[in-house]
Amino acid sequence: MANIPIEIWSLIEWYFAFLAAIVIYAFLTNRLRKATLILRCGFADQAERLLAENCLPRDKERGLEFLLDHATDGRIPWVFVVALPIFTIANLFRLKKTYPDMEITNKNIKNKYNITMLLWWLSVLGLSPMTVLVLIF
Repeated sequence: MANIPIEIWSLIEWYFAFLAAIVIYAFLTNRLRKATLILRCGFADQAERLLAENCLPRDKERGLEFLLDHATDGRIPWVFVVALPIFTIANLFRLKKTYPDMEITNKNIKNKYNITMLLWWLSVLGLSPMTVLVLIF
């Protein structure tokens, strides 16, 4: 022990700190996935009900089907980390352009759709705690 240079001990300490951080992150991710399972189930239930009613515009229906198919994919939060700033900047420079065929006119259906999307955001962000930190900061 006395013959090992201090630089080696420093590297060993960093290595163990890195391993501990990975273990803690994996543990927290697993716990967060279990905690947000009820949100994913609620999203799936709401989305299936909206799709069964055939009350959404076709583009929103296809989008909801895509989100339903990828609700448990851990890569989707990272896609949004990359895509959200791009879409935000693109929408800032584009004038207010609405697509009337994509609007939901029924207030009750629109509220259900908004709640479904909120459940989706919360459940998907629960798949990866690191993406939440990246999106917040």
